[in-house]
Amino acid sequence: MAKPTLYATNLSSKKQHGPGRLFCAMIRPRAHEREAMHGWVPQLAPPLAPKLLYSQHAITAETLRELCDKHWRRMAEAGMFRGDTLVPLDDTHRGRIGRPLRDGDTIFCACARPERRKPGSGACHLEHLAPILVAVGWRVMLYGRPLFWDHDRSDLPGNGLPAVAWEDTREPYQGRVVVPTQESMF
Repeated sequence: MAKPTLYATNLSSKKQHGPGRLFCAMIRPRAHEREAMHGWVPQLAPPLAPKLLYSQHAITAETLRELCDKHWRRMAEAGMFRGDTLVPLDDTHRGRIGRPLRDGDTIFCACARPERRKPGSGACHLEHLAPILVAVGWRVMLYGRPLFWDHDRSDLPGNGLPAVAWEDTREPYQGRVVVPTQESMF
């Protein structure tokens, strides 16, 4: 049986959106993002406290990534990233529950695409979340490229991520997207 595919990208990258619904994976979407989305999936947003500390320059980007990683791993271990548990709120954030995420849906953030980032800026939280989603059974199309669980590797050395690789090249995924050279992906 094929794994359900989630597409993960930024809102403006319409060519990288999946054929399904569009959901926000941010802490607080702005008005134009709320207009575009079908709902909000708070489980996929970075945890609020570390994000606030980072915005106040109280912690580094690396510390933020580590705190988010620990948070999402605990959620994954508790079964909160299975398809039937990833249930979005409606686009008004009033707590009405929608149908669970399903094959072909897109999760988005407002971060710049990798090729448009300012030098020294950190990776989008979706880049850190993607390996965890792959590890619990999703197929993730990150910025138009598929990731898969590489059973031939244990843990990738040094980065603490699950054994996830790019499906098209079999290269290990290192937790941050390196800008692809194929223009068709953008």
